[in-house]
Amino acid sequence: MTKQSLLDFVLDHVERIPDKPAALSKVDGRYQPISWRELWDRARRVGRGLVAAGVEHGDRVNIVCNTRLEWVITDLGILAAGGVTVPIYPSNLADECAYVSQNSGARLVLVEDDSQAEKFRRVRDELPDVLKVVQMTGEVGDSSDGWVISIADFYARGDEVDDQTLAARSAGLSPESILTLIYTSGTTGRPKGVVLTHGNLIYEAEVVEKMGIIEAEDIQLLFLPLSHSFAKVIEAAW
Repeated sequence: MTKQSLLDFVLDHVERIPDKPAALSKVDGRYQPISWRELWDRARRVGRGLVAAGVEHGDRVNIVCNTRLEWVITDLGILAAGGVTVPIYPSNLADECAYVSQNSGARLVLVEDDSQAEKFRRVRDELPDVLKVVQMTGEVGDSSDGWVISIADFYARGDEVDDQTLAARSAGLSPESILTLIYTSGTTGRPKGVVLTHGNLIYEAEVVEKMGIIEAEDIQLLFLPLSHSFAKVIEAAW
């Protein structure tokens, strides 16, 4: 069966091997597994939160986060909501974050911690289209106006969205749908957003599979930031 979106790879694993480890992440100094079932459950919770926050099909959503399990879960959640992931390097300065967010037309931003949220507070006046900034970890700093919210609040609002609504979003994806905008380093000027579709990454993943570069039982150690295009290929082939 022809795959319509990158999510089809994940759903295939959830159906065939739901309790097998999908990833290992370091917790208290030890690598702990997460199953495909749990990974998808957590991604759907992110997706429901996005729908509740007002993200529509095709809307851009920024992720500002170091390479960690939550990045992948958030990415899959954006796709589940029919959105487009636009990563921002966590090393970017506030004005650089503002440029990518504004240029991509982002409607919502998910940040790793309060230090990243603070960058967006500084440039809020430049981001009138951003509905919310969601902080994944730690205590939220200045949240008096409700623009920056905790992940717990984000999830609580999303719990009111039913699974059928979320499923309809991902069902609307096709190989021609935009998957991500990856902003180049911009050596001679402002970075430019490179469009990658679901079809682009489906092709890459299928080639990796056919060539036997990554086998089913292989464990990949990803060092690259997930904002990087090659890291995206590895994520797709996983």
